[in-house]
Amino acid sequence: MLATRRRVRSDLTGGGPEAAKIRWHTLAIGAAYAAADSGPEGLTSEEAARRLRAGGPDVLERTSTDGPFQILWRQANNPLIWVLLAASVLAIALGKMTDGLVVLAVVVGAVILPVVSLEKRLRRARRPGRD
Repeated sequence: MLATRRRVRSDLTGGGPEAAKIRWHTLAIGAAYAAADSGPEGLTSEEAARRLRAGGPDVLERTSTDGPFQILWRQANNPLIWVLLAASVLAIALGKMTDGLVVLAVVVGAVILPVVSLEKRLRRARRPGRD
């Protein structure tokens, strides 16, 4: 997916680069309110509209994500996986069909299960209205 949103606002106040440098998580509540020019009751409709005009909407950029085959390749491109695949092929070539197939099944499981689990978590994270 390509980035489809306009831009990311880097601050709460629309105050430009200096506001982006504030370490908001280190401020006391009162200091954060003062720095954001706000209060516990929030912004008035007029102030919110002014900030929206000045800074634009507060949106996150959509970044491109890896497809399932890229994730699968990253999972499989591991020296241990290659050694186990070679051991499986060697066992089958030497007539140890059961041993080779068991090792191959373990490799396939070790590669596919994390990918399936990751895809499931990503789908759940993208679901709107999640807790």
